[in-house]
Formats: sequence, structure tokens, C-alpha cells
Amino acid sequence: PPDKTDLNKSASHMDKASKKLGQGKPKDAAAEMKKALKELEDKKFELAKLMRRTKEKAQKHTDKQAAEQTALAKQTDETANQMGKTDKAAAMPGQKSAKSAAGKMSSAAGALSKDESSKANEDQKEALKDLKNARDDLDKAIKEEQDAMQMDALVKIDAELQKILNTQKTISAATKMLDAKHEAGKPFVRAEEL
Repeated sequence: PPDKTDLNKSASHMDKASKKLGQGKPKDAAAEMKKALKELEDKKFELAKLMRRTKEKAQKHTDKQAAEQTALAKQTDETANQMGKTDKAAAMPGQKSAKSAAGKMSSAAGALSKDESSKANEDQKEALKDLKNARDDLDKAIKEEQDAMQMDALVKIDAELQKILNTQKTISAATKMLDAKHEAGKPFVRAEEL
């Protein structure tokens, strides 16, 4: 960082130059002004170097972010492509949103590499929105599938319970008939004894 004392030195030389002019000594004032200008030129050079180093560091960080964003865009695109490779004819829910997110991520990576962080930020926000939509669509489809599977299981259980109920009714009717015969004192025939 620039040293504030060097700027103070320049200001001091300017004050001296002003006093020398007030005393009617323009040559001495010019010498003090040259010293002040030299101090300012040195500071200007230091500031330019600092700005260049700062920009280089920022660019390295931006380049790293652009590379990470590119890799994530590729991963998202591959995931979206996998979502399209199902046994069903239609694409998996959320695939369209995932594809859109991958495109926005690629756009953000390009903006980052051009040092357009504002554009990259907007693209990243859109990508996040698309990813959330993809996730919501997939969650909804999973819930519907679970509900359908649960419904199938309930239908099977209902059918099994109906079969058990019918069998129980048959057994109960036979038991009632046997009990009635027994109460009436009628003898059992061989099949009834078994």
C-alpha cells in the first residue's frame, strides 16, 4: 500500500513552495515544486504497480471460479442427459430445468472469464432457480410414484383381506351348521367328523 508519509512530504514541499513564492523567491519555490512533483510521480508509479498486482490477483481468482463453474456446468449437463436416458419414452421430470441450468452455468463461466462478474452473478442466480425447479419436479414425481406404489400395495392387501374374509365366512357358515346339528342332537356323518 502507498505510504501516507510520502504524500505528506509532497504536501510539505508544496507548502514550502507557496511560502517561497510569498517571499518573492520564485527559483526556490520552483525547486520545492519539483521535489513535490517527484514525490507525486513516485506515488503514482507505486499506485499503478499496486493496481496491476491487485487486478492480477483478482483475475487469478476469477479464472479459478470460471474453471469451477465450467466443470459444474459440464456435470449438470451430463446429469441432465442421464435424466433423458430412461426406460420410459418421456424425459424424466426436471430434465428440461437441469439442461437450462447447465446452459446458465456455462454462460456464467464465460462471463467470469471475461471479468463480467455482474453478468455471471445473474446467470448463476438463474441456474440456481432452474436447479431448484428441477429438484422440485423430481421430488413431485418421486412422491407421485411412491403414492402409486403405495396404492398398488393397498389394492393387493385389500384383495388378500377380501379373500380371507370370504374364506372366513365359509368356515363360519360351516361351523354354524355343525353347531346347529350338534345342538339338535343329529349324528355327524363321516365327512362332518373330519
